[in-house]
Amino acid sequence: MARNASELTVKKRPIVRKWKIFVLVVVVAALTTSSMGIYYLFIYRKTGSKTWTVDDDGPADFSRIQEALNVASDGETIKVATGTYYEGYIEIKKALVLSGENKNTTIIDGKGGAGAVVAIKANNVNINGFTIRNGAWGTAGIYMGYASGCILRDNLIVSNAEGSGIDFYYSNNNNVSSNSITSNYRGIELEYSSNNIINDNNISSNVDGIYLSYESINNTFNGNVVMNNSLHGVYYYSFYGEKPCNNNALIANTIAKNSRGARLDYSTGNILTGNIVSNNSEFGISLFRSNGSLIGNTLKHNGEYSIAISGTSGNKISRNKITNSETGIDLSECSNSALKENTICDNKYAIDIWGNNNLICENTIADNTEGIRITYCNGNIVYHNNFINNSMQVYVRESINAWDDGYPSGGNYWSDHVCIGNPSDGSQPYTGDANNIDHYPFKDPLQVLIIP
Repeated sequence: MARNASELTVKKRPIVRKWKIFVLVVVVAALTTSSMGIYYLFIYRKTGSKTWTVDDDGPADFSRIQEALNVASDGETIKVATGTYYEGYIEIKKALVLSGENKNTTIIDGKGGAGAVVAIKANNVNINGFTIRNGAWGTAGIYMGYASGCILRDNLIVSNAEGSGIDFYYSNNNNVSSNSITSNYRGIELEYSSNNIINDNNISSNVDGIYLSYESINNTFNGNVVMNNSLHGVYYYSFYGEKPCNNNALIANTIAKNSRGARLDYSTGNILTGNIVSNNSEFGISLFRSNGSLIGNTLKHNGEYSIAISGTSGNKISRNKITNSETGIDLSECSNSALKENTICDNKYAIDIWGNNNLICENTIADNTEGIRITYCNGNIVYHNNFINNSMQVYVRESINAWDDGYPSGGNYWSDHVCIGNPSDGSQPYTGDANNIDHYPFKDPLQVLIIP
């Protein structure tokens, strides 16, 4: 029996419906697969869970470090096995971790390259566990350009001829700690770089250990050993006050056996506290047209002078122990500075002042060739100090200064002067010359801070 057209149409509908369902399933599967790909590329990869491996002579993802850097993404880690990687120049443009197996045996060698051994050109880079050596002439072991939030830790950075171990350039808020930086022209150099923390590094046998220039401000150097550098342990450079390096802090560092300890030129707001500055052949600390606070430092065997400050005002020098230099503290053309609670012993000249309106108070000045020398200056106030067994307690020349704080506050204790009372009543003054008289000296030593 013949079928009409409507019957044929009804019987074909189930087939069409099955095809629609199949197509829908395929589309959903495709979309799901695509979403997984998108997730992997843009979400999973950004979590930084991926770790790549590099080994120059064994099974790994890569045999060269730069190859791994080219493939890795932000937040990922590259682990490098022991070996020597002659890569010439490595460039990092991603926020990742580059980790060597052991700093003594995992070596990045820049021999043959035209630039720094490692150049960091990204934020939040972490490098640890490498020897980094042989940058091109005048370049750096590690160069940081416009980088922030980076961590350089537990590396050995060595032998970058006429260049720096680590060179900061417009790089802020980085942390450099527990590295050995040796046999470079400059150990650590900062240019236009601020708010960096440089902690617990061994910076030795360079020309300059730490070198700051061009408005590098608010940096902190804490707990570093800066030794055996042939010129400066620390140098803040500014040419006639242009682009000064202000408000930097040197805290609890050992600055020793350099030609010059710490030299700070044309800078203000300096903090130097708790440092050991010793056996520097020319001088310990020099502030040239610079000012700051020098508190609680130990200075000994520092050539011509332990502390020299010139052409400035408003310095605070307190609680330092200063021994065995030609001059303990030298103030030249300095005014309105305060020297308080220092122990200054066994120098040729304990304090040498050529400047006006300074305060010298509550110091122990003992066993020096000359205790205090004041020449061609006026308005200095000297009181409540102990002058003990100096070959010459005081030398003054063409100067008018005050040597006591009036009665009953009193003047100073002089070990070679006999008087009655603490302080005495004015009838037994200690006289330097007609314009320099302690009217109210003390019979007994004052109970001022004596640093052991």
